[in-house]
Amino acid sequence: MGDAFKNAGLLLGPILTVILGAICIYGNHLLVNCSEIIRDKKKLANDPSFPETVELCFENGPIAFRKWTPIVRLSVKVFIVVTQLGFCCVYFVFVSSTAQTVLKSFDIDYDVKIYMAIMFVPVLLTCLIRSLKFLTPISLLSNTCLLSGIVFTLYLSCSDFPPISERRLYSTLDTLPLFFGTIIYSFEGIALVIPLKNEMKEQSKFAKPLGVLNIGMGIIMSILISMGTIGYWKYGDAVEGSLSLNLDKAHVSSQIVQTVVGVGIMFSYALQMYVAAELLWDEIEGTYGPFKHPVVLELVLRCILVFITFILAASIPALGLFISLVGAVSSSALALVYPAMSDIALRTCPEAEGPLRTKDQFFRWAFRSNYVLTVGTCWLVNLNIVQVTINYSPC
Repeated sequence: MGDAFKNAGLLLGPILTVILGAICIYGNHLLVNCSEIIRDKKKLANDPSFPETVELCFENGPIAFRKWTPIVRLSVKVFIVVTQLGFCCVYFVFVSSTAQTVLKSFDIDYDVKIYMAIMFVPVLLTCLIRSLKFLTPISLLSNTCLLSGIVFTLYLSCSDFPPISERRLYSTLDTLPLFFGTIIYSFEGIALVIPLKNEMKEQSKFAKPLGVLNIGMGIIMSILISMGTIGYWKYGDAVEGSLSLNLDKAHVSSQIVQTVVGVGIMFSYALQMYVAAELLWDEIEGTYGPFKHPVVLELVLRCILVFITFILAASIPALGLFISLVGAVSSSALALVYPAMSDIALRTCPEAEGPLRTKDQFFRWAFRSNYVLTVGTCWLVNLNIVQVTINYSPC
């Protein structure tokens, strides 16, 4: 996050993080609300998944929206799979690079691909867990490691701050899109929103003002602001993409923190893979099923997906640039564009929620939804242009 705040400024960074975080949270609420309306309308046992929600919103919306239903359904699934697998590829690169950095301090130096191969085994085993409920202990371990790493990283960084006058408070417009890209990556978890809600015993508490969604996203926002502000203030333009990488590599405490963060990221892999694997398996089973041994085939699919991310991480030289370009588009579409489009499609149809609203209520709702849609679309296009320019500009 320090690298993101470098592109926004020490004052503008926290302000924009709050604004953009609020927009992303509102997009999550739009999706949850649409899924609940569809569930009640279709009398379903649980909220439909993200792709199903978008598809059914278009299908039950105005006539002009209905012809786009198949395309929208497919595009949502493609974007989700690309985004989640992209995260998994980055996790392979980050964890293996961290292991290489830490072990170099002990005069152990192997190629980063060796560490990827070692990481492949525990990652594959965790990805064979098919139930989100049984992933909870692994997720708890991951969150504990990451939280501990964040706390100790901030502790080790909170000393010897330079004068604040040496840091930019505001950035230029040409670097802001890079800040936006990092922020939306940080808040991007919309594909997990509905699965997590469906796993809750008291689902009604999920989207309340002090519910799981708002509190969880609020905690994430606070952590991002703290990491970004402290990181940029302490290290300036030398700040790394991960603040733990700026710690003194010769100190044992820094090595422990980097190891803990690496372990936390490694065990986060299974949760990211869960979404893509479930989505692809449902599509395969619905198209070609039923199968004689569905569990075996699903496990084979999960193994193939893990192997694909391993191969991509190990073989593509500019994987980070490729993931940034694709992810900038797909993450923006998932977090901002599709929730707003679904809400517009569903609510502009009188049948969606009974009688039409009053004029004032309708215009207030239309302004909010269209604002999110406009911001999301502009964000998507802008990030795409910026990433392409950076990737192909001469050195």
